[in-house]
Amino acid sequence: MKKTKTNHILRIKYIVLALIVILSTVVYLLRFSYINQEYPKQQIQTYQINETLQIKNLEITVLSSSLYDTINYIKKFEFDTERIDELTKSIELIMVAELEIKYLGNDAEEGVQLLNDFIETCSIQSNAFSNGINFFDISALNPDNTLEKLRSNGNTTVLISFSIPKSLFTAASWGRIHQRDFYLTIGCYPVKNMVALSNEL
Repeated sequence: MKKTKTNHILRIKYIVLALIVILSTVVYLLRFSYINQEYPKQQIQTYQINETLQIKNLEITVLSSSLYDTINYIKKFEFDTERIDELTKSIELIMVAELEIKYLGNDAEEGVQLLNDFIETCSIQSNAFSNGINFFDISALNPDNTLEKLRSNGNTTVLISFSIPKSLFTAASWGRIHQRDFYLTIGCYPVKNMVALSNEL
């Protein structure tokens, strides 16, 4: 009698456990379906040099890109002593992209804010490697006040740069660095814009 009662209790426990598993699975599937409906798969748009993309009220065209070693980067642009010390200690290559920015709206201050927001979302990517913009180099790369040009004319060109440190690559990957595809990436979700860049020195 006692054994029968024990078996009965175990059977109930198994049934309850099975119901919990089934219920958890159903809840998970419903949640997964909801997330997929609310947050669709990321879209990736790919562009080439001189192709124009639009983000909000900005038209953005990458006019050119150049890959510099540290020495030539320092020679090309005027940096202060502290920045030169930083560059020579840790960074081996720098990608510089020249962009044409056109503001399509009527509020100049909005255009300036959109440009600032846009710059903050920029990064460089090559397979698993990714790095953000060199914010502290913007003034040296654009000594003629890019924001003021956008404010007064509605369009401007801007140079932005990205560091490519050797320390973030394996020896084999660094040896093939000029064979890698580099992209300027703008935004992330729901649309990730990628502009193919030159990887030649």
